[in-house]
Amino acid sequence: MTIIERAQDAVPHLYALSAAHGWHQQLTSKGMTEWEKRAVSRLSRRLDGLFADAGSEAVRRLLDTGRYGDVQSQRKILKALEQRTGALQRSLFAQAQESAQHGRNRIISELQKAGMSVQFDSFSPRISEMLREHVFEGAGSTMRRLRGDVMGTLQQAYEEGLGIDEAAEYVKGQFDTLRDFEAKRIARTEINARQGEGAHLTEIELGVNWHKWVAADDQRTRDTHREQHNMIVRVDTPFPITGMKYPGDFDNALDEGEAINCRCRVIPFLPPPGKRFPPGQDGPFYEEDLIDRS
Repeated sequence: MTIIERAQDAVPHLYALSAAHGWHQQLTSKGMTEWEKRAVSRLSRRLDGLFADAGSEAVRRLLDTGRYGDVQSQRKILKALEQRTGALQRSLFAQAQESAQHGRNRIISELQKAGMSVQFDSFSPRISEMLREHVFEGAGSTMRRLRGDVMGTLQQAYEEGLGIDEAAEYVKGQFDTLRDFEAKRIARTEINARQGEGAHLTEIELGVNWHKWVAADDQRTRDTHREQHNMIVRVDTPFPITGMKYPGDFDNALDEGEAINCRCRVIPFLPPPGKRFPPGQDGPFYEEDLIDRS
């Protein structure tokens, strides 16, 4: 019997505790937590250094090659990025482990506040390996996308008939964009997504049956995410509007853009005292859909 199943007999007590601790209302504050701000800043700096080194080498390769309009020379230039795929994977995985554990701790903390006997611990080696595979696969996809962006810059410079020095400035500008905008976006997206994945895996492990989507409460929140606010679904079931099983879920999002920079949360849900889910239905629900226990 899971910890949640054992809790069903004590639902009135648990719900009173969860309400007192804001179980169903927390994590709606604007912006990022202090931990998230520090984590994003730290990872952004790592990525900034990685892209700075790659940009300097790409420009040097372009100038040494003396041409850039053919596929062979472009491949030589783009090796500056390709050779740093491993460094990107290692940087992202180091932060992913911490972020996933942070998401796990958040779920455990909420369950403890609700009076459940569950202890803080780490992920199993099997889950850690699965997380590593997800991160490495995502890093490879990110590097291919960045490679395509730089390739597009080279092609545009060639079509405009630019000389080597001017093309080098184009490439430098592309890498400056990677250092400024892209590094921060990757950092925010990775940290939020791995927190969501860590929370999701923890809910499954502990037998949490239902959870509720809590949208970030500011004007930057997407309309589709706001529409899902307070929606309740079974754990490991997609939220229907975005397709995601948890915030930052790239694998199931109906559109990749739904997962990028997602700052929403999911929190465990138990029906309040005297209420239950409508029989014969599997959701999604809102709290107002619950019916009285007969």
